[in-house]
Amino acid sequence: MITLREVLERAERCFPTNRAVASLTGGPNVTWAEFVGCVRRAAGALRSLGVEAGDRFAIICRNDPR
Repeated sequence: MITLREVLERAERCFPTNRAVASLTGGPNVTWAEFVGCVRRAAGALRSLGVEAGDRFAIICRNDPR
């Protein structure tokens, strides 16, 4: 089975400067390299809070790249 991690790492490796997220509100666009970096930082923050593999959590945020 292919994991989300594998998909993101492949996108970062193959298309690092391509746009991954587009802002419709005038904010900056985000490249795959930037997006995967954000995902890694978020994962690290969750691990530092004690979230482990298999745990469930929720994220509530605006529908905007920021």
